[in-house]
Amino acid sequence: SIGHRCCKAHDCKTPLASNCQHFCPDHHYPKLKCAVTVCESDSLKGHQTCADPDHRALERAYFTHGKSLYKLR
Repeated sequence: SIGHRCCKAHDCKTPLASNCQHFCPDHHYPKLKCAVTVCESDSLKGHQTCADPDHRALERAYFTHGKSLYKLR
């Protein structure tokens, strides 16, 4: 129904274990994958990308854009 948190996997009806989670227990795996959509590797702890230097550079660039110091340079 409207207003209830649900799994972010398309058409999944499994309830979330808690409201803090985004994926149900069946679809928890996407959080562990590299954020680069064509990459099948697992992300490393504390990062959203795998150990590939190109992917890590994309992650750094993504988070750098939100910093005001980046705009001043």
